[in-house]
Amino acid sequence: MLLDLLADSQLFTGLDEDERQILSGAGSLGTVEPGSILITMGAINHALFVVISGSVSVERTDLTPPVELARLGSGAVLGEMSFVDGSVTSATVRTVENSEIFELGFDQLRRILQERPALAAKVWHNFAVELKHRVDRTNDLVKQYVDRAQVQKDNTAYADFIKCWC
Repeated sequence: MLLDLLADSQLFTGLDEDERQILSGAGSLGTVEPGSILITMGAINHALFVVISGSVSVERTDLTPPVELARLGSGAVLGEMSFVDGSVTSATVRTVENSEIFELGFDQLRRILQERPALAAKVWHNFAVELKHRVDRTNDLVKQYVDRAQVQKDNTAYADFIKCWC
């Protein structure tokens, strides 16, 4: 069953059943209560997470009040940016509801990818595709803000209205 659920995640796209079995066997599946923190902003992360069921909130906790950047559900991959470059995390990720989370430690994942170059190529490709989708979503958000700023610049009545609400 876990193999079928993992198949819905971008990370496991294009992997055959044996490859999904290798990765799933190296990780663990657990039920996580609402409000549990999977990743803490500014910390070193040591694991990759896949949301099997439920949902998580990705938040900037350095702002007052904290700002939700995204709400992600089944199939979402978390922690891959830390895996790619070893940097500290850029956001906090917490569960919104009871969630089933698959966790795969970076050390185990690195070992598997070193031992299986064909699998490594697929996983790195999937990381690239996931990051490309995130860049696309970010570009869409930036465009919305740029469009709004242009409206404010072109329409002083709108800008005055917005100032009243801020």
